[in-house]
Amino acid sequence: MSSVEPDRTVAIVGAGVTGLAARWALHANGWNTLTLEKSRGSGGRIATRRGENWIADLGAQFTASKLQEWRELLIAEGDEVLPVRITGDAGGDEERYPRWVHRVGMSALAKSLLKKGGDAHPVRFGTRVVRLEPAQDREGWLLHTQEGSVLSAHAVLVTAPLPQALDLVVQSGLTLAEQDREVLEKIQYSPCLAAVFNFPHGAVKTEGLPPLLKRPSAALEGIYDQPGKGLRCPAPTWVVHASADWSRAHWGDPDERVLEGLWSEVRSALAFRDPQGPPCDPPNGAQLHRWRFCQPERVLAESFWNVRLQSGREARTQPALLLAGDSFGRSSVEGAFASGLAAGRSLGRGQDTQGEVPC
Repeated sequence: MSSVEPDRTVAIVGAGVTGLAARWALHANGWNTLTLEKSRGSGGRIATRRGENWIADLGAQFTASKLQEWRELLIAEGDEVLPVRITGDAGGDEERYPRWVHRVGMSALAKSLLKKGGDAHPVRFGTRVVRLEPAQDREGWLLHTQEGSVLSAHAVLVTAPLPQALDLVVQSGLTLAEQDREVLEKIQYSPCLAAVFNFPHGAVKTEGLPPLLKRPSAALEGIYDQPGKGLRCPAPTWVVHASADWSRAHWGDPDERVLEGLWSEVRSALAFRDPQGPPCDPPNGAQLHRWRFCQPERVLAESFWNVRLQSGREARTQPALLLAGDSFGRSSVEGAFASGLAAGRSLGRGQDTQGEVPC
């Protein structure tokens, strides 16, 4: 058995924006953290994929900047962060809160957060937590990983999408208090089929195509021109997100059929009729990614949730177990950051109440 000293240590499950923000806040409050991430890198759904001659943001395409701490993080990136306009759905407040993109990909923001958390606070990639167990002294948690190690911590913060977080609670043999279960189980996520289309130079005409085109049709959530929005991408590259309904209808289709279907929807949405325009078939080397938990269909007013187990002696003595992420407060990159920041600060101050949404 390998372990981490549980005194003043918080185990954070997930190294997306929420987990990294919490890690930063806890570091600032003098706490130790151990972050466990099942993937090979940080960032979660702000994922940037790279090819031989292209760069593409596979998940989040931009971020707003309402929260001061998040705005300061963007400012610190200097000229690498650029303003960008959205066509089709600006959210109603684009003039007051402009949207921003990172020139080397949105995942660079996760890397900046990772640095802010400090070198002394380990992040273990490729580590999946499969079970949580209250320690025998009831003053901490034991975290069981898929590879068989057991880690200990004073408190646990789970930042995975809420359905996955609740699955972990169930797999751990823990029972939520009825009030918590009724609220948390109502939060469901929409899926998204996302494609990267990389073109030879001159194969597509981008004149007049907005860099961020939201909801061009019922089948598409967005068409995003990667070099058009400011990425240092040498070749024409588009990312296409299918709508939730289209993604559900075609989730079980083979990758090749999904890519063909998405490209057909793109052609239809942009009304390609020029015989010299892009080919009918999707470009060679098109790639598909399936976001099973892309976006919450509704969010809770709280910015994080302090889990209460079923009533009884266990509940009165349980160690702190918090949930945070983009299903709390605001469903956005910035909202995920705000949720993690609030949860980390609450744990750092030793509080155990539900969080209020930061302004």
